[in-house]
This record gives sequence, C-alpha cells and structure tokens, in this order.
Amino acid sequence: KRSGVGIRSAGEVRVMDVDANENGGNGIRIWNQSGNDIFIENTIVTSNTTNGIGIHSAGFIDLTQITATGNSGNGVALYNQGGTGIDIITGTFSNNGENGILAISDGKIFIDDVEARNNVEAGARLTATLGTKEIWILSIALTGNGTYGIHADVGDGTLFYDCGLDLRNNGLGTLVLNWTFDKVVTSTT
Repeated sequence: KRSGVGIRSAGEVRVMDVDANENGGNGIRIWNQSGNDIFIENTIVTSNTTNGIGIHSAGFIDLTQITATGNSGNGVALYNQGGTGIDIITGTFSNNGENGILAISDGKIFIDDVEARNNVEAGARLTATLGTKEIWILSIALTGNGTYGIHADVGDGTLFYDCGLDLRNNGLGTLVLNWTFDKVVTSTT
C-alpha cells in the first residue's frame, strides 16, 4: 500500500494546498518523532484505502482547512506522544469508513469550526488521558455518525465545550468517559 504523500522527518513539516485522493494507502502519512511541529493547511484527502491523513508525532500537530471524506479508514488519525497537543481548525470529515477524526494526544486537543457527518463509527474519537488531560471543543457539528457524535476520554482531566455543538442523529449519542460535571465549562469567554 502506498500513500499519496509520505514524509519521515526530524524537522518541522508544512504541507499546504495538497489534494491526495484515491491512493492505495493513506492520502498523507507523516512520521516525526523529533518533537518538531507539523502543519497541514488547505488540503483535501478523499477516497484513500486507509486514512485520509495519518500522523505520528512527538511535536505539535496543527490541521487547518482540511477536507477528509470517503476514506476507507479514518478521515484523520492523529497520534501525539510529545505532550504538545493537537489543533484542528476548520474542516469537514465525513463519510469515512471509521471515525471522522481520531485524535490521541499526551497534550491538549483543541477543535473549532468542524463538521464530521455520516462516518461509520464516531464523528470525533478523542483521547487526552496523559499530560494536560484537556479537550477543548468549540463550534462543531457531529451528526448522523454510526456510533457516537463525540467519544471523548479525558482521564481525570477536563472537557471544555462551547454551546455551538450540533450532536443530532448519531447511532449511540454522545459518550464522554472519566470526567465529572463540575469540570465541564460551557463557555470559554
């Protein structure tokens, strides 16, 4: 299986204005264990036989203006082991064979202005059980997904969310593990 774009790097990675469609593996695959940051912007990944975007990184991961639709695996699969976090700002992650967004981080996960609709599993499956143990969710629409709109695990950490959530018509509703109501903040202002 070949990815459309495959990068192994010990330095900072920037991917901008790329279409990676109909590949035999991931649309974009990045490995970076050096602790340097990864930025992907204005990129479309559709109909790949694995994930739209797959990243393993010890550095910060930033996705901005991403469209990941119709991939056999996850729209995006992001693994951050460095405690520096993941930001996903403005994107569409729909009609994927697994989750729209799979994000596992030792640092904070921040999501804003995102749609994840009609994925076979969850719209967004988020895990932040080490490090800061924080997940921030602002404006997001997670509808029509096969299992959960959001499946979030923050360990004994904090889930911050704004009122701009659309979580309709998901197969199993919303699941947030290992948190208590007194740690939920309904506004970030």
